[in-house]
Amino acid sequence: MTKLNDSIYEERNLLVQLLAAVGEKVGWTISIVKEDSEWHILYIDTDHGQLSWHIRSEQLQAEWTEKKDVWDGHTTAEKYQRIENMIKIMVNSNGR
Repeated sequence: MTKLNDSIYEERNLLVQLLAAVGEKVGWTISIVKEDSEWHILYIDTDHGQLSWHIRSEQLQAEWTEKKDVWDGHTTAEKYQRIENMIKIMVNSNGR
Protein backbone atom coordinates (compact mmCIF):
# COMPACT_ATOMS: atom_id res chain seq x y z
CA MET A 1 0.00 0.00 0.00
CA THR A 2 1.35 3.41 -0.89
CA LYS A 3 1.80 6.30 1.53
CA LEU A 4 -1.16 8.10 -0.09
CA ASN A 5 -3.43 5.10 0.45
CA ASP A 6 -2.21 4.81 4.05
CA SER A 7 -3.09 8.45 4.61
CA ILE A 8 -6.53 8.07 3.04
CA TYR A 9 -7.34 5.06 5.22
CA GLU A 10 -6.06 6.80 8.36
CA GLU A 11 -8.34 9.76 7.61
CA ARG A 12 -11.28 7.46 6.85
CA ASN A 13 -10.69 5.54 10.08
CA LEU A 14 -10.70 8.75 12.11
CA LEU A 15 -13.92 9.93 10.47
CA VAL A 16 -15.62 6.57 10.98
CA GLN A 17 -14.64 6.66 14.64
CA LEU A 18 -15.94 10.22 14.93
CA LEU A 19 -19.25 9.02 13.46
CA ALA A 20 -19.28 6.22 16.04
CA ALA A 21 -18.56 8.60 18.92
CA VAL A 22 -21.28 11.05 17.81
CA GLY A 23 -23.67 8.19 17.14
CA GLU A 24 -23.11 6.80 20.60
CA LYS A 25 -24.22 10.18 22.02
CA VAL A 26 -27.56 9.90 20.18
CA GLY A 27 -28.16 6.32 21.27
CA TRP A 28 -26.63 4.20 18.53
CA THR A 29 -24.97 0.97 19.63
CA ILE A 30 -21.25 0.82 18.91
CA SER A 31 -19.27 -2.39 19.13
CA ILE A 32 -16.08 -3.91 17.85
CA VAL A 33 -15.10 -7.40 16.84
CA LYS A 34 -11.46 -8.39 16.90
CA GLU A 35 -10.90 -10.10 13.58
CA ASP A 36 -7.24 -10.93 14.20
CA SER A 37 -4.15 -9.36 15.81
CA GLU A 38 -4.05 -6.52 13.26
CA TRP A 39 -7.71 -5.77 12.50
CA HIS A 40 -10.93 -4.90 14.28
CA ILE A 41 -14.33 -4.37 12.72
CA LEU A 42 -16.20 -1.35 14.06
CA TYR A 43 -19.99 -1.75 14.02
CA ILE A 44 -22.39 1.17 14.26
CA ASP A 45 -26.01 0.14 14.75
CA THR A 46 -28.09 3.16 13.72
CA ASP A 47 -31.84 3.74 13.58
CA HIS A 48 -31.55 3.09 9.82
CA GLY A 49 -29.46 -0.07 9.85
CA GLN A 50 -26.00 -1.28 10.65
CA LEU A 51 -22.77 0.18 9.28
CA SER A 52 -19.33 -1.41 9.63
CA TRP A 53 -15.72 -0.88 8.69
CA HIS A 54 -12.44 -2.74 9.12
CA ILE A 55 -9.95 -0.65 11.08
CA ARG A 56 -6.36 -1.46 11.93
CA SER A 57 -6.17 -2.28 15.62
CA GLU A 58 -3.47 0.30 16.31
CA GLN A 59 -5.66 3.04 14.80
CA LEU A 60 -8.54 2.59 17.25
CA GLN A 61 -8.94 5.82 19.20
CA ALA A 62 -11.48 4.64 21.78
CA GLU A 63 -12.54 1.50 23.54
CA TRP A 64 -15.94 0.19 22.57
CA THR A 65 -17.65 -2.96 23.75
CA GLU A 66 -16.13 -6.02 22.16
CA LYS A 67 -18.68 -8.51 20.91
CA LYS A 68 -18.94 -11.50 18.61
CA ASP A 69 -21.32 -12.26 15.77
CA VAL A 70 -22.95 -8.84 15.49
CA TRP A 71 -22.85 -8.43 11.68
CA ASP A 72 -26.36 -8.14 10.21
CA GLY A 73 -25.20 -9.44 6.81
CA HIS A 74 -25.20 -6.07 5.01
CA THR A 75 -23.14 -5.66 1.87
CA THR A 76 -20.87 -2.71 1.12
CA ALA A 77 -23.47 -1.40 -1.33
CA GLU A 78 -26.21 -1.66 1.31
CA LYS A 79 -24.00 0.15 3.83
CA TYR A 80 -23.46 3.12 1.55
CA GLN A 81 -27.14 3.17 0.55
CA ARG A 82 -28.02 3.39 4.25
CA ILE A 83 -25.60 6.29 4.66
CA GLU A 84 -27.08 8.10 1.65
CA ASN A 85 -30.60 7.61 3.04
CA MET A 86 -29.53 8.91 6.44
CA ILE A 87 -28.00 12.01 4.90
CA LYS A 88 -31.19 12.74 2.95
CA ILE A 89 -33.33 12.27 6.07
CA MET A 90 -31.09 14.45 8.22
CA VAL A 91 -30.80 17.23 5.66
CA ASN A 92 -34.56 17.25 5.01
CA SER A 93 -35.39 17.26 8.72
CA ASN A 94 -33.36 20.46 9.14
CA GLY A 95 -35.63 22.40 6.80
CA ARG A 96 -33.28 22.49 3.81
